[in-house]
Amino acid sequence: MSEAKILNFNLAQFALVDSENTSVFLRDIIWENLPWNEGQIKEINLNDLPCRIDGSALPHCLRALWKIAGEGATLSIRIPHPRHDSFLKDIGYVRPLLPEAFFKGIGGISFKHIETALILDPFWQKAVDEKEVTYEEIHEISKQACNVIEWMNIRLEVNKFKLLTPEMREQLVRQIGDTEARGDYKAAETIRKFLEKESEVR
Repeated sequence: MSEAKILNFNLAQFALVDSENTSVFLRDIIWENLPWNEGQIKEINLNDLPCRIDGSALPHCLRALWKIAGEGATLSIRIPHPRHDSFLKDIGYVRPLLPEAFFKGIGGISFKHIETALILDPFWQKAVDEKEVTYEEIHEISKQACNVIEWMNIRLEVNKFKLLTPEMREQLVRQIGDTEARGDYKAAETIRKFLEKESEVR
């Protein structure tokens, strides 16, 4: 098996670059055909890439990265808060995102949320440090005001345990035959669709 690697998004090159300097430029990227083997990556640092690619491409990006990542690999994302000038003044950002967008299953893949660290705007960080406001109050203020939270650092863990083993697939295939034999075609179709969806993830 190939040695596990670290994969980074390099903004200056606008490319994904691994720890051995293998790279692919975003302008040339085909998400379904990345130059890394399945399970080869142990750590992915996306930085602010999710905000820099089109919304329709983001699920394909996450699925492709999930596939080349090993079980338990970490995925780190650093994105600007959509109500901060750091987001608004960068013309390279094409979509706003909040951490919750990454917590749910996307197209059958699963990430475990490890932590989200909020980096405050210097003005508000100073207010917290001087005990003029609490972090609890900051959360409420940030829902109404701009330029409160500047960055959001999100850490996720790749979770592949939901994929079926060959034995589990065989059992479900047998269940399709059994349910059809009983005349329960609706249940058989439900199992068949589940197997098709699970195969797409692989």
